[in-house]
Amino acid sequence: MIDKKTWDKKKSEMDLPGGFPPPTIREDCFNVMKKESTNLMKLRHPSILSLIEQPQEDERYLVFVTEPVEFSLACLAEARAPGGSKDHLREKIPGVLEVKMMVLELLEALNFLHQNAKCVHGGLAPENIFVTKSGKIKIGGLNFCTLLGTEEVQPIPVQPNVKFNEYVMYPNLKFAAPEISQQSPKCSTYSDIFSCGCLIYYLLALDRGQDPFILS
Repeated sequence: MIDKKTWDKKKSEMDLPGGFPPPTIREDCFNVMKKESTNLMKLRHPSILSLIEQPQEDERYLVFVTEPVEFSLACLAEARAPGGSKDHLREKIPGVLEVKMMVLELLEALNFLHQNAKCVHGGLAPENIFVTKSGKIKIGGLNFCTLLGTEEVQPIPVQPNVKFNEYVMYPNLKFAAPEISQQSPKCSTYSDIFSCGCLIYYLLALDRGQDPFILS
């Protein structure tokens, strides 16, 4: 659920050149957030998060309901800290065999996006990969999903340096390909493969008890 009124109460965080957002920033950001539910309605695959209710929108709220999931891969990094709020998930950190299974599911979903749906996810990161009670992964975070055109590289619709409460208007740059972090962000199918490689390292580092954000 997204509460639009929080924007009007100036609870958003911005770090924009000159300090003044363009007049269309509110609508542009809401369009980024709406793309999640729009794309989930269109894209049907066993490893992509499914909507169970059609998105609803009024003057204040944007609401959509997905199938149930247990946690995101981002929660596993917090589970490493003893006594942390997510330490109950420590036993959920996957071993090597489980990582291989997850990667297979992830690659099958990417193959569907690239070859069948003709689009690039553009925002693959731990917070956008969810795990169900049965251990299956579900890809969400389709806010930056971009259709492939005639050119191999496509511009990606992001709002750099803008954060609306917990919703960021740009992909997680720790897992994004270099071309996405440029001043004029672009993406291709290779961008998703780069992010997939980062996710593999992240999961294997967690299994080894290493910091998943530091290369070693």
